[in-house]
Amino acid sequence: FQSDVAQAWNNNSGGVFNFPTGVATATTIYRAVYGTNTSSGKRMQMTSSVSMQNITTSSTSFTVASAANATTSSANQNDYNLTLSLVDNGGSPLPNEAIQKVGFIILSRGGTANYPLSLQVTATFSDLSTQAITAPIAAGSAADDTFFGFAAPSGTAITKIRFQSFAPNTTTPVTDRIAFDDFGFITGPSVVIPQPLIQNVTPAAFAQSAATNGIQFSALTYETANLTNISLTVNSNDVTSQLVFTGSPTNYTVSYYGLIPDQQYTMTINVTNSTGTKSLTRTFYTATSAFTLFDSQGFTDDTKYPVGNLLSMTNGQTIWTPNALEPAQIVDTGTPTYGKVLQRQNTGATRADTVSFPGLSSGTLFIEFDAFISTAAGRTLDVALLPTAGSTMASLVGWGDTNNVPGKFDYFDNVVWQPLSDIITDWQHVKIINYLSGPAAGKYDVLINGAAVAQRLAWRNATVGTAFNQLRIESANTGPIFEYGEIDNLVITAGPTDTNAFPPPQISSLSVTNFSVIKATNGFHFNLSSGLPLSASNVAVTLDGTDISSSLVLTGPSTNLLVSYNLLGTGLHTLSIVSSSASGSNTLAATFIATAGPFTLFDSGGFTSDTDYPLGALQTNAIWTPAATDPGLIVDLGSPQGKVLRRTVQTAADRLDYLKIPQLVSGVLTVDADIRVSAIDSRVLDFGPVQTTGNNTASFLGWGIVSNYFAYYNTASAAWLALSLTDTNWHHYTTVNYLSGPFAETFDLFVDGIQLGTRLPFKNNTSPVGRLRIGAIRGTSSGQYSDIDNLVLTVQTFVPPPNPITLKVSAHATGSVSLSFQSQSGFTHVLETKNLITDSWSPALTFTGDDTIKTISDSTIGGAKYYRLRTY
Repeated sequence: FQSDVAQAWNNNSGGVFNFPTGVATATTIYRAVYGTNTSSGKRMQMTSSVSMQNITTSSTSFTVASAANATTSSANQNDYNLTLSLVDNGGSPLPNEAIQKVGFIILSRGGTANYPLSLQVTATFSDLSTQAITAPIAAGSAADDTFFGFAAPSGTAITKIRFQSFAPNTTTPVTDRIAFDDFGFITGPSVVIPQPLIQNVTPAAFAQSAATNGIQFSALTYETANLTNISLTVNSNDVTSQLVFTGSPTNYTVSYYGLIPDQQYTMTINVTNSTGTKSLTRTFYTATSAFTLFDSQGFTDDTKYPVGNLLSMTNGQTIWTPNALEPAQIVDTGTPTYGKVLQRQNTGATRADTVSFPGLSSGTLFIEFDAFISTAAGRTLDVALLPTAGSTMASLVGWGDTNNVPGKFDYFDNVVWQPLSDIITDWQHVKIINYLSGPAAGKYDVLINGAAVAQRLAWRNATVGTAFNQLRIESANTGPIFEYGEIDNLVITAGPTDTNAFPPPQISSLSVTNFSVIKATNGFHFNLSSGLPLSASNVAVTLDGTDISSSLVLTGPSTNLLVSYNLLGTGLHTLSIVSSSASGSNTLAATFIATAGPFTLFDSGGFTSDTDYPLGALQTNAIWTPAATDPGLIVDLGSPQGKVLRRTVQTAADRLDYLKIPQLVSGVLTVDADIRVSAIDSRVLDFGPVQTTGNNTASFLGWGIVSNYFAYYNTASAAWLALSLTDTNWHHYTTVNYLSGPFAETFDLFVDGIQLGTRLPFKNNTSPVGRLRIGAIRGTSSGQYSDIDNLVLTVQTFVPPPNPITLKVSAHATGSVSLSFQSQSGFTHVLETKNLITDSWSPALTFTGDDTIKTISDSTIGGAKYYRLRTY
């Protein structure tokens, strides 16, 4: 199939989706030009029935088939499909070309209990026939990547691919990620008229739209259509005779303007050609004010809500779906204020009841209810707004969920529960306002007893434009047994789009990232944007705990300000930015280092301090974490060396001492130390910067790991490589670790000032670096040791090396010469001379580079003279 696709590509009739760039989160449409003639504008389009996302190689999940990306569903699925089509620049189908063959790789997955699974892939053809292939997919990243391929029967085309996953050798669905890569296809002449398409339909499903906007859609028939082949019914009334048609007989734009305000409409569009009829049904609203989607009416109705188990019930467009195993209860509180209420009790298992109501995809959705929680000591109740299909959520609030800290009413930010207010074990009125469209789309407010406890919180994980029609009321398996939550007076209301609800000012494009290293002279800057005008009063910035807001410089339009700070000093800084308005606030924080040259992260001071380094076991403190057993020792070697850190070799167990440094994700980290070893015939010491957590290592040096050699670990070779034969004397070792920039994840190595290696590879990707490892592991000679002294770690920003410089002779005569060279900004140039080849070089002139040509005249030549130019 690979060679067939290659030939098809050359013939402009095929290609491969290999995802060279990342797939945006929540993608549903993949589209790409195919063939060598990119100006043709021919595109293959795949439309997913579920939200998709990007994946990259992970040893615990998937391994992509071709770098650097592949794709899978955004949530676990057991059934989704890809609709396939060929379109032009404007998105219209290609009338004379169809997809005849497809082939793709399904990726096996590691790190999940649901694999292995049985994957069934079904192809649908243009005559509506199908073909299914089932194959087992074993567990493990890249352990069982499987190729699936289909060819359309003669006279047909491939229009859809469906993925379904089952437990092996069963028809029991298994929900997990189904990922694919390298989706190849081959096209050919279209031999059948495609089915008609209904496109560009407005209003959107479950949207609120002004009645005057009417209804619009496009009817693509591929063949000349009689106007009677296009019909529209509105609330079961045939209004086809009132349609307005524009465009061509194969691609009509159709409009209808007979709507009236404050109605719920269900429309059905039918478009017919010789292949059959395409139909679309959609519900929407022409509301001009708020209207009710659901009202529990206080659960007073004894027919709908009798005391006892909550009943499955359909009432108009309202549907109650109690938990099948342990439904919520309708209980009578015996109080005149609340009477009968809905009670959801914790039973040790996660149980949820849902109420469905007419869907809504735009405007504002209000959820109001009275709530009572029996205890503040643990998790009792969660309430979430869900879409008509799928498992994403808009608002999600709960009682007692905050990181296992009791007593908090909270919300879930899609990572952890965050506190909103204290729980009161009494009835309270809760109002949740979800903004489905407008300037605050994708956000929600939470009010308790009329007071806002949060504004413009981000939805948990749903996307703007989603239609919502379910409210989930749930107790979780982590809740205290037999405690409960109660709800009364539940009302769900839809309102128009709130054009005055703006999210808090957004902080973006901060020029310093967390744990980065920057030049102090660059300062920092960020953008502050909002739908409302902003001023200096909308931003507060603290640097190392000091308010520097008055020193900020604000430029640009008032709705998109550039905020700068240009008085940054050197050092380790903690930055906090708060943007606020009447709509709420946002916070952004970062820790970083600003330098004007090498910045010292740690200096042992030769281990001379008796307070920090008393003789004996290395002390545990804020920066040192010695091995729990057999830690490093501070020993006194006497004059001239004095006290040193000794790491004794362990033969039975690994012993590691760690030095903690500020976390780093960028810059150049230099590690200097004087080191000697007592022997070199077996492993004595390993040494290198590592991650803040974990053991991923940057430069990784070893003494005796290669017997009788000093070595470094080369990840490309997956082995220790000997660098030089060494001895047991003191030597000065320097590693220059490039954490970012063009040399990222490499290091330079110097021993006694002599460079032994350039751009040597890190052992691992280490971001962020946060410790230095001093290891005595897997030795074979007991009693051996290594000594470390004068340990210093510094960091600075990456400075690109100078360009090659040519020292030119521009003029010469007896006893004199003129030289010139092109200087470079940011560097110092030193001219050195000597008279005899055996002489030492002596500095003659120093120049500060400024990108101009420098000229040197020397009339002191008495015989031969040598010149060289050094650049720093």
